[in-house]
Amino acid sequence: MKITPLDLRKQEFKKTFRGYDPEEVDAFLEIVAAEFEQISKENASLREKMESLGTALAEYRNLEKTLQETLLTAQRTTEAARANSQREADLIVRDAQIRAEKIVDQARIQLSEIKQVIANLKMQRDSFLARLKALLNSQIELLETLELEEEPAFKENEPPPEESTES
Repeated sequence: MKITPLDLRKQEFKKTFRGYDPEEVDAFLEIVAAEFEQISKENASLREKMESLGTALAEYRNLEKTLQETLLTAQRTTEAARANSQREADLIVRDAQIRAEKIVDQARIQLSEIKQVIANLKMQRDSFLARLKALLNSQIELLETLELEEEPAFKENEPPPEESTES
């Protein structure tokens, strides 16, 4: 049977010759003491539980705070790493562009040099061909001159060559 403060206030004891019935009062006091003892134990247990929950809550709050700080630090670190990566990528791109421009410039210079070499070779070829033609022409003229000079010699010393009449 659970006793409430209202039950305690309304409890009436029978009056006897000397006052209240001692057995009834003792029984009631035993019930009240047992209930009070149980409530005291529950109260102590609940206080301990409340303290441990308060401690756990404080730990969780500290953990949450630490996690938030860690998350913020991670975000800052990520942003810094991203910015550094972007800067590094920009530097790499600029370096590649500079190298590409140098390579293109060198290729243009080489192209110009090759064109010059080709032009020189063409001039040398044309000069060689002109000299060869001149040499051949002079040799042909020399041969013609020699032939003209030798024809009368054939007529005087040798009989004329026979013409072949092959049909």
